[in-house]
Amino acid sequence: MNHPGPPRSEDMFRRLADHFPGLAWMVSLAQGRPRLVYASPASQPVWEWCRQNLQDDFQKLGEIIHPEDFSEATTAWARLLQGEQVCGEVRPLGPAGEVQRISVQAFPLDPENSPPRLVAGFCLEAATGQPGQADEATLAWEARFNAALAEVSQAVIKSIPPPELSR
Repeated sequence: MNHPGPPRSEDMFRRLADHFPGLAWMVSLAQGRPRLVYASPASQPVWEWCRQNLQDDFQKLGEIIHPEDFSEATTAWARLLQGEQVCGEVRPLGPAGEVQRISVQAFPLDPENSPPRLVAGFCLEAATGQPGQADEATLAWEARFNAALAEVSQAVIKSIPPPELSR
């Protein structure tokens, strides 16, 4: 009996990214040069501006990040390339030089490879309200994320054949 393999991590990521209220992205590290291969449709002008700049040349990331955050971002990128999941805040500069605050979570999509072939992440405008308060879009996305994660987990579990009974 053939069992379907587990869902590919790229497919799972895109499925989750379709409902993310911020910016979801995927970068290929093939051929030793980072290349943006996926960015979710922009829900805010800052995401569209970042996507447009990085789509053509991912190296422009250094020009977008606030100079005071560049060293920390470089360290996080190096850790990501070692297969670690990273998270933090960074301040990209907008098209007119305005400073944004965003939260970033990034992770390898194929942690079994070193360095990973694909890395991905989610960016969300950092909360400006009281600590612990999340906006409605974030809460709705988290609910969809948890439901999709449960569904993917069940698909993976169902794809694994039951262990053979030993005699």
